[in-house]
Amino acid sequence: MAVTFFIKSKTKKKTSVGVSINYDGMERIVLTLPNLQVSPNEWENGGMKLTRGKQENSYIQNDLNEFQNKVDRFYREFRRVNESNPTKVDIVTYLKSDVKLEDYFKPKNTTLMIPMIWKTIKERETGVELNNGKKFQRGSIDNYESMIRAFERFQKYRRKGITNVEIVTREFILSFENYLTNVENLKLNTVGDRLKNLKTFISLYTKRGFLPHNPFIKYSIKIPKEPSTSIALDKDELKDMYELDLSNNPLWDLVRDQFLVLCWTGLRISDFSQFNSFDRGDEEVITLHNEKTDTEIHIPIFPMAKRILDKYDGRFPKMLNEQTLNEEIKEIGKLVPGLNRSIQIKYTKGGVVIKETLKRYQLLVLHCARRTLATMLVTELGIDLSTVCLITGHKSIKTLEIYLKHNNKNALTGVINKVRALEESLV
Repeated sequence: MAVTFFIKSKTKKKTSVGVSINYDGMERIVLTLPNLQVSPNEWENGGMKLTRGKQENSYIQNDLNEFQNKVDRFYREFRRVNESNPTKVDIVTYLKSDVKLEDYFKPKNTTLMIPMIWKTIKERETGVELNNGKKFQRGSIDNYESMIRAFERFQKYRRKGITNVEIVTREFILSFENYLTNVENLKLNTVGDRLKNLKTFISLYTKRGFLPHNPFIKYSIKIPKEPSTSIALDKDELKDMYELDLSNNPLWDLVRDQFLVLCWTGLRISDFSQFNSFDRGDEEVITLHNEKTDTEIHIPIFPMAKRILDKYDGRFPKMLNEQTLNEEIKEIGKLVPGLNRSIQIKYTKGGVVIKETLKRYQLLVLHCARRTLATMLVTELGIDLSTVCLITGHKSIKTLEIYLKHNNKNALTGVINKVRALEESLV
């Protein structure tokens, strides 16, 4: 049995009664029942003797049975509400209270979470709340807003407000993940991004003492993630893009040039404005402060980047926003022969694994530029990884290695040519 009784002494005239609480999955708890003394002669097999004429023993045994039932009901209700086993403190606190079981688990105060999270987002956006003394980056704010809007849709879908009481349960987190996957039909990594940002706010409110615990930690809830397909341009693709005649389309001309400078500097878009405003003069290497990693980065001005910058007298007259660059660079990529090669990608969407064939230009985004430089320096020029980290601003070689996109096209083309030559020699 989960709750059993025993007497503390067999030799004394009167002895107290102990109780052992030992449910599966929780540490055994031993307590002494207060204000209860029994005769050892009236005790047998974990309870009072219930023979004829032992009416007082029946009263005591009824109290023991009631206590056992009280603990058993509390244990089961605690697990239902909290999805975890109670601790000794939980059980003792309840036993000492005079509150009915149905009232004990009623939340004393409930707060709707969506207005609270929106308030925190606005505080971070306006600089009321800072990140280590600095304003939160626009990209972080955008990610927070994507999450809270999905949260609002989830609340509408449930037809029930999301409160501080249920947000800390395992059931709620998994139901939100299920909604993102099966109702909104999102890709697995997008689901992971939404959950990661939700975890950020839950962690914040847990540290502030508003929430009792972080369900992601307490219930070991993993945030889903899978490798995503990305590309890096090879030297031929860079050359072909550079040589495109876009003089009849000034916007594309500017997009192409800014993208290629990103490719040859490895800069994040968040550092690009700083780079464009920097007075470089004739320096071949410039040093900037990386906004994301808060470290110095040392940017060599490679020949292609210098030729493009000279075209604009060292500085772009207009900095295009990230959305424009991402949209237009795909259209420009269609004009590059190498970027019209097919590539198969694999991802999970709506809980289903999907394989899809795309053209390489369809995967062109600004982040390809950083991957391009890192891959070019390592695979084409043989630069050691620690030196590449000085340029890209990666804090560790392990992180940098994730960026490298080894392009085996040239190596395999060489093999094909050798086999072709061998066949010709045999004819």
